[in-house]
Amino acid sequence: MSAGATRRALKTPQGLTLAPGLPNIIGSMRLTVVGVVLWLTVPSIASPAETVKGAPKESPVAWAMAVGIATALVPLTVGAALYAEGDSLAAKRAGFYVLEGGLALAPLLSHAVVREWTRGLVLTALPLAAFGGVVTLLELRPRPLNKTDPTGEFVLWSLVSASLLSAMIAVVDSAAAGERARSRLRLAPATGPHHLGLTLEGYW
Repeated sequence: MSAGATRRALKTPQGLTLAPGLPNIIGSMRLTVVGVVLWLTVPSIASPAETVKGAPKESPVAWAMAVGIATALVPLTVGAALYAEGDSLAAKRAGFYVLEGGLALAPLLSHAVVREWTRGLVLTALPLAAFGGVVTLLELRPRPLNKTDPTGEFVLWSLVSASLLSAMIAVVDSAAAGERARSRLRLAPATGPHHLGLTLEGYW
């Protein structure tokens, strides 16, 4: 197969034109979602959670995962449609901005659900930096959108891939919020027949 053939845009049955590399990104997102769902459900079926008296309330990790995945997946779908159907550079550029914006917000909102604001901000740094790279590239060098700049295309899709990977890792990280909450240091009352005081519990 010639190099020109491999660079040709793909056609869906409905006639929608997708950019080279975009189907791979959407497919990676689907595989990630399926893997996350299995990872969350299989352990809970195999070993039901035990209720321990005095243990902190379980963090809403299921909601955190749902919010993170939705925040990434909806803009990804909308941005891909804008890029594929856009007739101008401005429309195609907007598609990438919507796509990247969702990936940048997903880690922060996912961790916000479980009140891990600092961790969410830290994990947002990489997809946000990639978002900034995409904006800078497309504002200063929009030729990758016309497929006339192979180097620019490589940089563009590398940044999008970095955003996708780092955002999904950050969203999956929110699933461990409950375990982190249980392991934090906390003061607890200590009472006995001859003493009354406080103890420091948790992991250092």
